[in-house]
Amino acid sequence: MPLLFGGVDNRRSLIGLRNLVDMLVICVEHPRAAGEVLLVRDDDEVSTPELLRMIGVEMGVKDRVFRLLYGLMALIGHATGKKRELDRLFGSLVVDDSRTRSLLAWQPRQSLKDGIREMVHWYLNEIDQSA
Repeated sequence: MPLLFGGVDNRRSLIGLRNLVDMLVICVEHPRAAGEVLLVRDDDEVSTPELLRMIGVEMGVKDRVFRLLYGLMALIGHATGKKRELDRLFGSLVVDDSRTRSLLAWQPRQSLKDGIREMVHWYLNEIDQSA
């Protein structure tokens, strides 16, 4: 199935499972984390097309990300009353975790690329075992 995200120029912050667990352990152990609301993310920000391509590479599937003009999608969204949903889907969502990193002296241990690779390989292994 073609993925019509090729024309999307957004930025997304993600957090991999290993990095999230690492942060949770630090929050339990670090006295400066008590009572704080902390934001956390991986080092890299990624666009939706980049993320889809990264997952595709790890899955060994052909690149199916095709360019669709955002203006056309916005027009369709407006006409169908779904503009807000499309804005959330195609827009950016970047987290500023500089306060967390400074307060707890934390850096992600795993790269986004390695986290995607691990996630996809786990998923493919689960599919193989259930078949």
